[in-house]
Amino acid sequence: MADHLKDVYLGDRDVKIPNVEIDVYIVNGELRKWEGKTADVYSPIQRKEGGEQIRLGSFPMLGEEQALEALASAKNAFNFGRGQVLYLDLFTILLFKLSSHTLI
Repeated sequence: MADHLKDVYLGDRDVKIPNVEIDVYIVNGELRKWEGKTADVYSPIQRKEGGEQIRLGSFPMLGEEQALEALASAKNAFNFGRGQVLYLDLFTILLFKLSSHTLI
């Protein structure tokens, strides 16, 4: 490990590792539940012992139809920089997940 990183590494002591399981996607401002395949997300930082990567959560692996529908929706919402775009940050997504899947 590079000397300048030794001070940054916290080891496994008292480090809360986030676990964010995203099971929704957005189409026309509507959050839709995804029941299909998901992909795991790993931190680029590995554990000191064993070099295991740390799993952070997962996100939907949309099918072609859903992906194209979401892309068309995003294109319409952006409207070449003149459209109304729905901005969702992580906090909003977490609120959504805690509120029985109704958009706040």
